[in-house]
Parts: sequence; structure tokens; C-alpha cells
Amino acid sequence: MVHVTTLATAAAAPTAAAAPAQTSTATSDNDSQTLELTRAAAAEQKSRLDFFYDLAPDCSSAGKLVVRVLEQPQHGTLSIENGQALTDFPQGDRRAACNMHQSDGTLVFYQPGADYRGADSITLAVTLPAGGDRKRHYAIDVK
Repeated sequence: MVHVTTLATAAAAPTAAAAPAQTSTATSDNDSQTLELTRAAAAEQKSRLDFFYDLAPDCSSAGKLVVRVLEQPQHGTLSIENGQALTDFPQGDRRAACNMHQSDGTLVFYQPGADYRGADSITLAVTLPAGGDRKRHYAIDVK
């Protein structure tokens, strides 16, 4: 089962190391869903916006997600990296034990431009291993 932060097919996962403010709502976008997310980022620091992963019940990787940038930030840089992080499956999920160790996945980072404070945004498309894209729009508040 695919686990991608706050997508309808999965539960939430941890985000930026500084524990940014997060909200999400789904909106219609040409018959596809775009998840609207809000993140806070510290000025002049690289922050993790999201962590995407697909885990089997035994906590092994169940496939690779493809993350594509649809809208670049106007006031910073975006990086997408393969790596490891902690998952955040709900206690009732049979994969909750996976939360005890780092799992492989795709990390999304944002770094605001030098001396920039204010609003920025990005839009991503996440392709699930079984197919299908999920769009995610991030409104970023740089403080």
C-alpha cells in the first residue's frame, strides 16, 4: 500500500525538520485532485517539505514513487532526493511498526533565497508505483 503524506490513499508523514505549520485541503483541478498544503520555512535554511514512500507490511520498499516538479518556487530552490526518514503510520495501521526505523523514500526540500522572507509556492506531481498521479500544491511561508 502506498504511503504518501496526507494523500487520500495514505496517512500523514513527518515534514520539515523545524516542524512547520501544516494544513491540507483537496481541491478540484480539471477532474483531478490537487492537495493544497501550507508549510513554514525558516529564512536562509534548507527545510524538508515532504517525504514520500511506498512500504509493504514488512516495512520493505514496495516500489518507487516518481516526483515531478510542475511549478518551481519563485523565491528559492527546490531539491528532490532519494533518502531515508521516519514514517508516520497511524497506530491502527498494520505498518505502524515501520515508524520505529528509517525507511527508503523520496525527500523534497526547499531553501529560500538569501534574505528572502514572504510567500512562495511549488506544485508537484507524485506518480504512484501502481500508476496514477497525485498533484500537491505547497504554499510556503518563509519567516
